[in-house]
Amino acid sequence: GSGSSDWKDGQLIFVPVVPMSKVVAELKKHSRPIFIKLDCEGDEVEIFEHIDTWIDGVQAISMETHNNDADVFGKLLEDRGFKVKLSGTCPYPLPPWTRGMIGGLVIARKP
Repeated sequence: GSGSSDWKDGQLIFVPVVPMSKVVAELKKHSRPIFIKLDCEGDEVEIFEHIDTWIDGVQAISMETHNNDADVFGKLLEDRGFKVKLSGTCPYPLPPWTRGMIGGLVIARKP
């Protein structure tokens, strides 16, 4: 399978990656509103490249952004029927590995 690596306690660990479409498909089986909290440390673009494979059925999403691009993700969600609120800055300090990126916050829900 695919995955990513990260460091924990000085050790390199493998972190499995699951496509968002698979996550949402599994959540749909439970017949409850789907809320996604997305905090993927700069990989938002990769996830949103395939938004149309997973956004159907999602009622709300909250996401942190890292590249001063909250408005871009907000527009993608508005175009798919979401009501969007943006914050230009993340409400807490970003971790050091974000290397000076400007964080933002996107909160969106279906009306």
